[in-house]
Amino acid sequence: DEKCMTDSVNSLLQHFHIEGKVPPNKITVLIANSMRKSPVWAHRRFGNLTLSKLDFDKFTRGNDVQCTTLESFKGLDADVSIVCELDRRRANWDPHRLYVACSRAKHVLAVVEYAT
Repeated sequence: DEKCMTDSVNSLLQHFHIEGKVPPNKITVLIANSMRKSPVWAHRRFGNLTLSKLDFDKFTRGNDVQCTTLESFKGLDADVSIVCELDRRRANWDPHRLYVACSRAKHVLAVVEYAT
């Protein structure tokens, strides 16, 4: 459910930032759905971290975690990528989209899907 999804993303963000000492601007959250329908984007604040819509001027220089859709991040990369809101029962579980999403991480990739 949506709460489990936001809790999982929060746990990963805190782990990478606090325990892994990864700066927020080196972490990107990639959403499988549209931003408008995303519970993760709607939540936006995860402890001391804030999600910001991907902004190329702030990318790698800002203090927020960048957030965007899988398609919008094509051709870019981040030290840590969290791919979330995947659902095997829906159209967002497409092998091509998953390849694009999973190839965006330079060092660490985390994937969070809805339980089936």
